[in-house]
Amino acid sequence: MDESCPNPRKFSYQTLACATNNFSEKDKLGEGATGSVFKGFLRELSCSVAVKRIAFGSKYGMESYLPEVKFQENGMKFELKLVDWVCEKIERGENVSAVADPRLGLSYDEKEMEQLIFVGLSCVNPNPYDRPSIWELIKMLKC
Repeated sequence: MDESCPNPRKFSYQTLACATNNFSEKDKLGEGATGSVFKGFLRELSCSVAVKRIAFGSKYGMESYLPEVKFQENGMKFELKLVDWVCEKIERGENVSAVADPRLGLSYDEKEMEQLIFVGLSCVNPNPYDRPSIWELIKMLKC
């Protein structure tokens, strides 16, 4: 890590908007369930950055948002969270094979895989009060 790129710190919205050319579409690196990621450059630190901007009305809510600005000496590092990736695939109506471990090949029951994905996503619900109890999980997995 470059010494001119410090450890994580807070930046104002105005600073991040300036760094990303006002969150310009031409600087968009990607888009997920919680928002979009933009490339940018912090002039005062001479650092390339990736800035995640949460989408208004995101189904995950502000509780799930953790500021994600990554510094790296030789360019930007973009991290896609596994949960966001799975949610995107499911929201697009893709088959469970799109999220199943490719090492399984096709040697799994599709209905069981759907159930496991549902259980897994339930366990990582951003609202801890909406997550199932261990007893509820056992019931789900027995069906």
